Amino acid sequence: MKNLIIFFVFILLLISPVFAVENFSDGQNSNKIIEGEVIELEPQKIIITDIDDNEVNDGVSIKDLIIEEEVYRTGISKYYTFDKGILKIHPHEKINFDFGLIGDMNWIVNHKDDDLHSRFQIPTADLILSGKLNEYFDYKAQMFADRNINEETIMGDLWVRAKYKNYALQVGRMRKPFAFEPTYSLYDLDFALRSQVGRLFGDHRDTGGKIISTFKYADLALGLYSSMQDRPFYLRDRGIEFDGWVVLKPLANCPEIGELKLAGGIATGKRDYSYNNYSAFASYKYKKFALKTEYIYKAASFYDETDADGFYVDGTYFLTDKLQAAVRFDSYNPDNRQSSIRTNEYVAGLNYYLNNRNTMFVLNYIFSDGIINSHRVALQMRYRTW
Repeated sequence: MKNLIIFFVFILLLISPVFAVENFSDGQNSNKIIEGEVIELEPQKIIITDIDDNEVNDGVSIKDLIIEEEVYRTGISKYYTFDKGILKIHPHEKINFDFGLIGDMNWIVNHKDDDLHSRFQIPTADLILSGKLNEYFDYKAQMFADRNINEETIMGDLWVRAKYKNYALQVGRMRKPFAFEPTYSLYDLDFALRSQVGRLFGDHRDTGGKIISTFKYADLALGLYSSMQDRPFYLRDRGIEFDGWVVLKPLANCPEIGELKLAGGIATGKRDYSYNNYSAFASYKYKKFALKTEYIYKAASFYDETDADGFYVDGTYFLTDKLQAAVRFDSYNPDNRQSSIRTNEYVAGLNYYLNNRNTMFVLNYIFSDGIINSHRVALQMRYRTW
């Protein structure tokens, strides 16, 4: 009953003009940004050095591309104004309130009995407070009003970050920099579900601190954490965990041929036993097309004698400025001593965006060739204000 009530509130939010995002269209020439023109940000500026007329003609706004990159780079909600060819991004100096909700419906058919199983759920409903204390400090507090995962707390992110030039120090409760997909928000996934190995490590947070450095050709994140993940602090045998994540950007000086990222990560620590996890990641993006792949390996320990691994390869393409096609191949083995239990998943889907991508509809067909073959259709609705 609680999930149904939240679902109806979700639908009302989608159609309510109160939560509508500002339309950035300021006339027919609002996208006509001239090469070399200064795009003003507070407190930074971006100079456009390469304009692709095809992207503008195909309906991809140069303004939106800059906004998307700036939000991804800073991770802080902002509001925008566009006046006389100048795009201004204004950081929130005070508290900013954001809300997010995901609701999905699944229809599953197992070949073993050919029974149809349907299920509606609210994977997450998030409340977020964020803001910027001054030029050097920002913060974020996230609470889960409803989340169907095995966590002992309703608290998500809770951190303070200090930034200076290309460096940042973040302290508090946060996702750990170990792999790409497991640390990605549910709202930013291209599919209704994470990959199988992403579900093993995904959405876990821990308390600690990390140092982040961002440069033209490489990014680096190093962190130390309590190794408790989402378990309560009163448990004994707490240890320490080290996480490292390195991203190389070899095409940073050649954006006209696309964006290439090569990354690797490690998570090693001791809880009531020692453990080691490794990851490797690669992605390529060119205009409306994106391709990425990731491999994650969990080494065996004396507590858990099985080593597991998994990988995925997925691709997306924007058919229009609002409609995106997505496909993925995903393979996972929970115990490498038994090759017969490896499960492969094949996913094909469409994503439809509204309100400057604040609202998203995801439709996926998923076939799994595990011990019991199954077909699944997933329809997911996402709404967020950031």
